[in-house]
Parts: sequence; structure tokens; C-alpha cells
Amino acid sequence: MKAILSDGGDIIFTNIGQNSVYSFVAKYKNIGYGQFKNGFAKFRQLSNTEKKYTFDDAVTDYLVSLGLENKIREYKHSEERKSTLNHKGRVVIEGVKETLRELRTRKIPFIILSDASLPGDQLMPQLRDMGLYGLIHDIISSKDVGNEKPDPRFFDLALRRNLIEKKDAIFLAHDYDELKGAREYGLETIAFNYDPCLDLSFIPKTHKIDNFHDILKFI
Repeated sequence: MKAILSDGGDIIFTNIGQNSVYSFVAKYKNIGYGQFKNGFAKFRQLSNTEKKYTFDDAVTDYLVSLGLENKIREYKHSEERKSTLNHKGRVVIEGVKETLRELRTRKIPFIILSDASLPGDQLMPQLRDMGLYGLIHDIISSKDVGNEKPDPRFFDLALRRNLIEKKDAIFLAHDYDELKGAREYGLETIAFNYDPCLDLSFIPKTHKIDNFHDILKFI
């Protein structure tokens, strides 16, 4: 194996963006996280794929959909929004830094495929705050592709831009749709940090790992 393609949030770090929005909304609406996540999803998807539609646009439209348009100005000056913009509170998952250093030593590129509201070149500098700068070979965002994973164009671009053959790459993720889509695309897939209730029977037990550093055994 010559390269690892990987999801970002909940694989190498916890992602606070949606959690911060939920914290703000929950102050004014009695809403569970699952209900929030489902309701926010269509707006979040737009911010991940439409070039001129931002994360702030997604939050604004979501607040309007909840009848909280009178809270938009407050959100824009809130600590929740500041923490999202400053990427504070993101925590790198245990074992990630050490494993990425080992991969770099072995000259195995680690490439992030991210559903995000910014293009990949703008996401790369954010790694510095997490102590990951220089450990990630490339970041490709849904903003670059025009659609979210597991759109085959995501994998096509990652492989083509980094001169990698499909047979030489593995894909690491926790989401059912992404793992299934990558598998159907023809990539070897590894599940990590996944919900044990998911039906991932299409992935061999050997390819379900409990610790991030276990990806080294596939190299």
C-alpha cells in the first residue's frame, strides 16, 4: 500500500463546527442533537458544495427555518461562532500524531478527503493549530469537487492529483455511506471510530480497527 485516503472529522480530530451551532440553537429551542443534525444537514451540504455559499450562510438559513431569525445577529457575535472560526476546541484523536509521523518516515502520503465549507488549500493552514502541519500530504474538499463524499469524483481527484493508482490506496472512514461508496469505487476500506450499530458486514473484521495506529499494519 502506497497511500492512505481518509476522512478528517472524527478520524484524526473531533470537529466542533456543528457542535457549536447546536450549543447556540439549544439555548432557544428544545431540540435533540439528532433532530438538529438532520435539520441542519441540507444547509450544511450547500456550504460544502456551493462555491459562494458559506458556513455562516448555512447557519443563517437554518436559524430562519427554525423561526429564530431574530437570533442571527446574536449568533454572529456569539462565542459559539468565534470558537468555530478560530477552530478552538478541536482535539486530535489519540495516536494520530505519532502514527502520521511514522507514515511520513515511511514516505506514505496521508491525504484528507473532507466535506467542508472551505477549499482544501484554505483548510491546510488550520492543521498548524492542531500540531498536524507537515504531516498531511494533501487535503481535498467537497468545495473543490462540487459534491460530498462518496461521489466518485472525490476519489478520482485525490488519486489523479497525487499520482496514485487505485490499487495502491486505502480509504479510512467511519461513515457508512462513505465506506460503502469507497468500496463500490474499488478502494480497499478500513473502518475506524464507527458506530457499532452500523451494518458494516461488507467490511472484513480485519479491516475494522479500534486504534488509529492500527492502520500501520496495512502498509
